[in-house]
Amino acid sequence: MAMLLYVRLGVAALRKEANELEELLSNKDLNIERRVAESLAQSLSPNPPDSLLLKWRGQAIRSYSRHERRRRERAATLRAQADMWEGRLAS
Repeated sequence: MAMLLYVRLGVAALRKEANELEELLSNKDLNIERRVAESLAQSLSPNPPDSLLLKWRGQAIRSYSRHERRRRERAATLRAQADMWEGRLAS
């Protein structure tokens, strides 16, 4: 009985992480703006120059593009693992 509970909790965790990754990937513009906002919050200046904002935006775009494929693959892998464990539970 305890093992069944652990497996269900594990499946829920796998699906939660996959959902979070897919949500992150579902809105590129929002993700980029969030990263720029994080950079602004960490900045020493409350009003940085436009050139710095453009730099942060460029960095956020490159980071999103660089990690997009890996995140999509990770989400698919997590979903496949959750499906596999659910299949084992059903049998």
